[in-house]
Order: sequence, then structure tokens, then C-alpha cells
Amino acid sequence: MENASKALIIAGAILLSILIISLGIVVVNNTRTTIDKANVNQQEVSTFNSQFEAYVGNKRTMSDVRAVAALVFSNNGAQNQNKTNHTVSFTYGGTAKTSIPTDLENGKTYAIDVTYGDDGYITTVAVTY
Repeated sequence: MENASKALIIAGAILLSILIISLGIVVVNNTRTTIDKANVNQQEVSTFNSQFEAYVGNKRTMSDVRAVAALVFSNNGAQNQNKTNHTVSFTYGGTAKTSIPTDLENGKTYAIDVTYGDDGYITTVAVTY
């Protein structure tokens, strides 16, 4: 009788330890999924922003302004087709534009700057002269 009660206690302890280990594995997997999603989101933001950040700075040329404007409008068209909300507005001389500016001058330098939204994505590319 004593051996049977000890065997039941040992079996209960084994089942309890299996339950605790399983619970630990579930917690680790859920945490890992959350961390992986955060890393992927940061990579997506970085990849999205890097295409515009390559043009940021002072003393940019007319071709840089045309290239970044074309990139903005191309991105916005793709974002609208994909139904995502990462569109970028383009301003030239303080005025919002929907096409590449036609009054760009060869030999003149421009300043290109970006503005970031709360989610980390670039929301505005601003060109000043």
C-alpha cells in the first residue's frame, strides 16, 4: 500500500513537471513571435525609408530632385494598389505637388529633407531651393 501511494505521488509530480515545461514552451514561443514581428516591422520601415533617405541633403542636383519625385509618385501608386497606408507627400518650394516639377534648373542646387510619421515611416519629402 505504501509503495502504491509513493508511485501515485511520483506520477503526479512527473505530470506536474510536464505541465510546467509545456507552459514554459508556450510562453517562450509567444514571446519569440512577438519579438520576430517587431524585428520584421523595423526592417520593413528601414527598407521603405532607405529608398528616400538616399536623396536627403543639401546641394542636390536637378536629377536628384526628379529621381526622388519619381520615386515618391511611383511608391504612392504602388501603395494605392496594395491598399497600404504608406504614401508619401511631395512638396516643392513649400507647395504640394502631384507631378515632377517642370521649373527645375540645371546647375542649381536643391535641399531635400524628409519628415517621419509616428509609425517611423517617411510621410513627406520636401524640396527647397
